[in-house]
Amino acid sequence: MAVVTEALQGIRQIKFSALEREWYDKILATRRKELNTQWTVFLCDTCLISIWIFGPVMLSAISLVTYAAINKQLSASIAFTTISVFEAIEMTLAIVPEMFTDLLDSK
Repeated sequence: MAVVTEALQGIRQIKFSALEREWYDKILATRRKELNTQWTVFLCDTCLISIWIFGPVMLSAISLVTYAAINKQLSASIAFTTISVFEAIEMTLAIVPEMFTDLLDSK
């Protein structure tokens, strides 16, 4: 935004010196950098939201598969108890990506 403000304030000098193309390139480069940064933030937020949504489900699924692979069996009582425990800690696990997103947004 500072580049645009500088260009608007010095537009008479820019016109007089025939520097339109240089200023156009300078503003365009700044704009491209800004859009790339916004795209990166968008991708990071999308990844973190995906982790926030799928994280607890994947954690319980992976835990149950690991338990079944180690013990060669999985009873219904163990599966339902595990699922209820993971439901209890779901909000705690969901806060971790949100805190990480807030950390990225603060920079």
